[in-house]
Amino acid sequence: MKKFAILLAMVSIVSFASAQPIVVSAFNYLNNGQLDKAKKSIDEAINNETAKIKAKTWVYRGNVYLEIYLANNVIKKGVPVGASKEDAIKKLGKPKTTTAKDGGEQLAYEDDYDYTLFLNFQDNLLKSYYKEGKFKNIDSNSLQIAYDAYQKAIELDTKKEYWESQDPKLNVQFKLYIIGEQYYNKGVEYYQTKKYSDAIVFFERTAKINAIFGAKDTTATYNVAICAEKSGDLKKAKEAYNSLIKAGIQNADVYSSLANIYRTEKDTVKALNTVKKGREMFPDNYNMIIAETNLYLAMGKTKEAQENLKLAIAKDPKNENLYFAVGANFDQIANDPKSKPEEIAAAMLEAEANYMKAIEIKPDYFDAIYNLGAMYFNDGVRIFESAAKIDINDAKGYKDAQDRYDARWKQALPHLEKALTLMPDDQSTLMSLKQLYTRTNQPEKLKAVNDKLGTKK
Repeated sequence: MKKFAILLAMVSIVSFASAQPIVVSAFNYLNNGQLDKAKKSIDEAINNETAKIKAKTWVYRGNVYLEIYLANNVIKKGVPVGASKEDAIKKLGKPKTTTAKDGGEQLAYEDDYDYTLFLNFQDNLLKSYYKEGKFKNIDSNSLQIAYDAYQKAIELDTKKEYWESQDPKLNVQFKLYIIGEQYYNKGVEYYQTKKYSDAIVFFERTAKINAIFGAKDTTATYNVAICAEKSGDLKKAKEAYNSLIKAGIQNADVYSSLANIYRTEKDTVKALNTVKKGREMFPDNYNMIIAETNLYLAMGKTKEAQENLKLAIAKDPKNENLYFAVGANFDQIANDPKSKPEEIAAAMLEAEANYMKAIEIKPDYFDAIYNLGAMYFNDGVRIFESAAKIDINDAKGYKDAQDRYDARWKQALPHLEKALTLMPDDQSTLMSLKQLYTRTNQPEKLKAVNDKLGTKK
């Protein structure tokens, strides 16, 4: 029994001894910049029964794959996308070559491991970069493999030797921080190219890494929410926004965006609750006021919407869209069958003033120009229809009504014609002009509109 025990111990020692050179080789190859050989050695090590249960093996694996990723993908001297060419040259020095490319310039530099770093500039700003070198072919999912390796090291490192190591090369926290930065940068890269679903993956990974440190990464989570909303994944967007609110984020846009999603989904209860909380926290925030206003408009609460729009205009008096919204709101009141004659008259004056203010700010504002013309035209029709009810013996009353609807139609004419010049194929404008030319007896203009409408049939 004793001899057998000694034999087992000897086998174990031999096994450990055979594992050690593989791990040490990976370490040495990495330090010497031989990334291909370092990868080969560490891949062998994790298949060794003794080495694969050691935390250090997985730390080295993470280090090897992280360095492979950095060598192939990262500018290590702090030159981010968006940096000026002058800043890049200041940090990287004189480029090896400068060539014209895609309407801009491409600067080439010699980089670590005999790589060539290519920087692409447009309008003097760094738009993109890439690297070419001998280890490009081994860079396949290297960042994720590095992350998984460090996670395995944490699992095996029961004494937290590598979690709290004073050696930055062996400190897993430090390495994960670097990976988190790279995940975030990848997320930004995908966001800038409108690949929102891909961006979500990397922002979520960033948040997950920061959670390991006990930190709530509201920035990455906020980016998840924005990307999810842009990609149409409203469920994920709601989850992210609600997570941010639960974390106590002080950002009005989180509340306004979440409220807008609920409004879109016609969940007015949750939309109102979200708006209420947001307005309590940010009573003067413009986006919160607009979110609440849009909700009131969707619910048909015109008076509440008008009060909010006045607040919004006070904060942004040069915003033509706000004046248009006020005008459209009063326009709606004027066309409401429940409105009394005096309410209609007052609403039309308000609508007219606000449409004209919107046009004053933006002279080619099609919607405001069209709505103003349509409002005049519709009011003329309303007067015309009322005139038909006037007693046949009341010639003066009928003449007064005729003068009023003729005046309204003349008011409508230049606005609708202007709208047509801005959008020549707009069907609503063409149909309105067809009716207007018919009622004002303008056969030549009517023929031109009919011809144009005929081409659309």
